[in-house]
Amino acid sequence: MTWSDVSFVLRSPVRKRILELMVKGTTMTPLSIAKEMNLDKANISRRIAELAQRDMLRCENPEDRKFKFYRITDKGRGALKEVKKFGSDAVS
Repeated sequence: MTWSDVSFVLRSPVRKRILELMVKGTTMTPLSIAKEMNLDKANISRRIAELAQRDMLRCENPEDRKFKFYRITDKGRGALKEVKKFGSDAVS
C-alpha cells in the first residue's frame, strides 16, 4: 500500500464504499454491490476494474465472463485502514 493508493481511494466515494462493503470478508459480485449501493452496475463494474488494476480487489474466477466474484486484498484493506484515519470529510 502506498500513499498514491490512499489518494486513489480518497478521490472516489464509490471506490471507498466498495472497499468498505468488501472488508467484511465476503465475496461479492458487481451486481450485488450495485444493489447494495443503489447504483447502476456499469458504474460499479468500472470502479471494481480500477480497484482490481491496483490490486486492491481480486477476481476469484477470472475465467468466468458473465458472473465474477471479487474479494478485497491485503493491499485494499491497508488502503482502507489509512483512508479511515482521514474521516469522512476527506472524501469529496
